[in-house]
Amino acid sequence: MSKRAPKSDRGFPVKLSNSSTAKSSAAESSSSAASRVEVRIPKAGSDSPPQHLPRPSNSESASPAPIRAEIRIPARPVTASTRILQPSPTRLSSVPIARLPREPTPPANELPPLTDAIAPNLLVLFVGHNPGLKSSQKGHAYSSPSNWFWRLLHKSGCTPYKLMPEEDQTLPSQFGLGNTNIVARPTRSTSKLDKSEFLEGAAILEEKIRRFRPEVVCLVGKGIWDSICEAKNIERQRRGLRKWTAKNKHMGADFRHGWQVGEARTLGSTEGWDGAKTFVATSTSGLERTPKERKLEIWAPLGEFVQRRRRERGEWLVD
Repeated sequence: MSKRAPKSDRGFPVKLSNSSTAKSSAAESSSSAASRVEVRIPKAGSDSPPQHLPRPSNSESASPAPIRAEIRIPARPVTASTRILQPSPTRLSSVPIARLPREPTPPANELPPLTDAIAPNLLVLFVGHNPGLKSSQKGHAYSSPSNWFWRLLHKSGCTPYKLMPEEDQTLPSQFGLGNTNIVARPTRSTSKLDKSEFLEGAAILEEKIRRFRPEVVCLVGKGIWDSICEAKNIERQRRGLRKWTAKNKHMGADFRHGWQVGEARTLGSTEGWDGAKTFVATSTSGLERTPKERKLEIWAPLGEFVQRRRRERGEWLVD
């Protein structure tokens, strides 16, 4: 029959121990010996109450270690008044990000013009506004990462893969395509160009088209088309001819991107040559607000033409 643990006069269980056990425990742990009180339980059948043993003396144990108490203060409830004092978490946008120093861009008047990528009898000659600072600094057309020219050239089917700006001079020999600008002077934006520069550039472009005779001239942006039309009207007035109207030149509300019709369907016509077909595409600048899907929709007919003419001519056939 198992014995039950004895209880103190208050009814709590008491740990049994003898005097030798108390001395050995005190030597092992001074803090435990200093804070423990042992109770000696009398033998069964004795009526004497339990006796509390005295704590060990200084000679028997080391000096007791101070008792450390950990006090935990309950958190103060957040109210309307205390919420203002709460520190707001640090946002990622407020953390400064270490950036590499940018390569300084020389002034526009110190940048050289781009070299045309052009050859006789090309399929398409692309015409831009003028070189940007990044393109002029790098020496390659449409070098700005935000410009969509090379992506649209590939997605429309004009090239079998996306070219890098550094490959711009391979356009004539490998793909039957060319590139030039209506104004040669590089600027940060087209707004820095004068109207006279566009009119002068339109006349130079006409001569360039007559010399190299591409099948199609693609104007990369309606602004180029407007400048060419204005230059043509000035020339027609000088020769005593009537102006191009909004109906036959498709300007203003009647303007349509893509293939042009009427008197404006060709550019650079001369004796013995009808001129190059005119295709007006959207601007590829990152500032152009036309949705990307709409841009690709406008560029797609030009890509279909390029692929068809490559097969018919048997030239620039690329996988």
